[in-house]
Amino acid sequence: MDQRTVVKWLRKFNLTRLQSRPYHPKKDAEAQETFKNSSAVPVIEALPISAAGKPLEIWFQDEARVGQKGWIPYQWAPVGLFPVFDNRYQKSA
Repeated sequence: MDQRTVVKWLRKFNLTRLQSRPYHPKKDAEAQETFKNSSAVPVIEALPISAAGKPLEIWFQDEARVGQKGWIPYQWAPVGLFPVFDNRYQKSA
């Protein structure tokens, strides 16, 4: 069967091809909000006066990506739903 045919059938069922968001099952939403709210103050205090009132983008770089999988699979999911994917590495026993 041709791949294009399968895609057409999945579209008829109102499914779309999405790349899921990484999700860790032990994440703590409260700790994330606390970090977001408390990390802005030191950054704002460190800015020069000339930056006041201007949009600010903060970028982080992670250089310690040892052991991580760099691939997130595509999934078919209903339109409007964003599936999550646990991409942690499972060690074999």
